[in-house]
Amino acid sequence: MKNSNIRLVIYITSAFTWKDRFYYLFHTDEDTTFFFSSKDGSHWDSLPVVGLPAEFLKDSVLYRANFHVANNKVFVTSSKPCYVTSDLETWQEMKLRNGGSACGNNVAWGEPGYRMSGASGVIMYSDDGITWDSTSTSGTLNGYQIAFGNGVYVRGTYNGLNALQWSRDGLEWNPTRLENGNASSIFYEDVIFDGGIFLAYSGGMMAGSTSYLLVSENGQDWVQQDKVAYRDILRVVYGNGQYVASIYGENYYDVFQKEP
Repeated sequence: MKNSNIRLVIYITSAFTWKDRFYYLFHTDEDTTFFFSSKDGSHWDSLPVVGLPAEFLKDSVLYRANFHVANNKVFVTSSKPCYVTSDLETWQEMKLRNGGSACGNNVAWGEPGYRMSGASGVIMYSDDGITWDSTSTSGTLNGYQIAFGNGVYVRGTYNGLNALQWSRDGLEWNPTRLENGNASSIFYEDVIFDGGIFLAYSGGMMAGSTSYLLVSENGQDWVQQDKVAYRDILRVVYGNGQYVASIYGENYYDVFQKEP
């Protein structure tokens, strides 16, 4: 990976790519919430946030909300209730088949179907992204994020021991291998699969504000790429051959370009 190009963004709370465009959620108060949208990462348009209930646009909700994409649908999770949309206008609440709200950290989609990570090792699964079932899996750690690519699911957590795990079906999980670095000192804000590779990123539990970036092609073998001192990587999204990272505490973001 190489680092290039610095551009301005401010007050970004969530980011994703959808239908070949970058999207960032901009929020300062209940009356000032909208999406920034861009095709190239340089020129941005603003779009209103519609279809979500007014109480969802409060500071306390949007601070935790995680907007992301799986199988061409936009999900917003991490703050109950959770919603899904196919057009950014009509949102449906995600429900458990046996009653109650279906809500977790984030959603991934692969050949076996939708998978959503929850607390204490719980995985929720769905065929349509709207109606969900749940099951307990191996591991009792909180904070799992989940991604799918190259035939496997990967989940990461804030806890160091076995912090990254992989699975063929999203239900039975296995430990991963780290070629360099100390996995026991790393926690993960997020795991994504885009551009043909997995990325897991954030910081070390004892590392202050140092950020870590790990990369894998198969989801099982990982290589530590960068430690970015005094910066906390909040979101990484991919589009048009670029990985765009928003960084906490700075008024810019970096564009990571995958090496040929």
